[in-house]
Amino acid sequence: MMRAIVVALAGCLALLPPPAYAQTFVGWSLVETPHFRLQFPPNPHVDSKGFADQMERAYGELQRILGGAPSGRINFYVWNTSAEAEAVLGRPLGFARPDLMLVHAAADQTRGHELTHLFVHHVFRPEATVRFIEEGIAVALDMSNRDRIGMARQAVKEGGLQRPIITRLWTSGGALDEHVVYPIAGAFIDYLARKGGRERLFALLKNQTVERARTIYGGDFDRLVAEFETQLTGVATTSDETKLEVLRARAQARLRRDREVFTAEEFRDLETLYQAANRNIRAPGGEDLLLQVVSKYPRSNRAGCAVLYLAQISSGRERESFLKRAIAEHVDDWYGNGVQVGALARVHLAAHYAETNRRDEAAALAEEVRKSFPDAVDHTGGSLIEVLQRMKLLPLK
Repeated sequence: MMRAIVVALAGCLALLPPPAYAQTFVGWSLVETPHFRLQFPPNPHVDSKGFADQMERAYGELQRILGGAPSGRINFYVWNTSAEAEAVLGRPLGFARPDLMLVHAAADQTRGHELTHLFVHHVFRPEATVRFIEEGIAVALDMSNRDRIGMARQAVKEGGLQRPIITRLWTSGGALDEHVVYPIAGAFIDYLARKGGRERLFALLKNQTVERARTIYGGDFDRLVAEFETQLTGVATTSDETKLEVLRARAQARLRRDREVFTAEEFRDLETLYQAANRNIRAPGGEDLLLQVVSKYPRSNRAGCAVLYLAQISSGRERESFLKRAIAEHVDDWYGNGVQVGALARVHLAAHYAETNRRDEAAALAEEVRKSFPDAVDHTGGSLIEVLQRMKLLPLK
């Protein structure tokens, strides 16, 4: 009986029409090439054969650059305008569905942008993707001859952006308009490829987080970012930014020590646990993942970060206990962005003491930060000394 039900359901599903973006549209014509099934609307705005030749050339160039290619043919819909497509598909152009080997694009779009999304997905199999890197590589390899650094400078100007630019865009998700993010991301990826080496860029495409980038590029990361931002703004790094680069270099040195202490397998396990929690420490299961990092790898740099995260999602005595543990056991552990665990834990504990009418203890911790961690920063890059001043635990200068 159950088998009959399953067979019946399968039959019904097979009769359902495909999603709008995967249909064959009435009146459209098909051109097949070694790597594409190109579909054109009635009265196309481009010469179908010429377009097919361009796409094959773009395919070959991406295969040469990226060292691989998707298997199978790509279904590529060539719309005359984005408005026509949106009326049918319910979303503007262009877009790619790498899992379906599918692209919908306007006839006047660059030949390589959406195609690059498919290549990156199938060649590198990313374990973590970020919009800034995904779109950056697509812009960098769009097969156009546009002045990318010029367009990026214009985007900085129109967006009213100030340094830090790259890390802010990298971690902003979808908060900023694509007309700001895309040109800057594309120019930055192009810069990384030229100045940081193709091998390291390919490693970044497999895991696109800022923290992973800091591990891949090591001490070069902050230098490359600073040099690129100087090109964008024409303004050299300030003394505060120089201090931040020093802190980030110390963080990278601490992270590298773990690579020497743990086996490759242990380090992969540690990073997998930590990054799974780091995506959202307040998500269901986040606390358990953090506790696993601390219990399995108690002397790792990530353990210090995990303990401080556990304090942030706790309250009362439990929060105080985690903060004291971070101070006692993890003073020289670091987040990749240059935040020192021991310094930030003192600030959080000082705030906890101030909120619970233990002002003397709060003031003592603030003084420790002033004396021992004068250049320490929070996750925004802001001075911890200034945070304590705003809390009125340290006098203003």
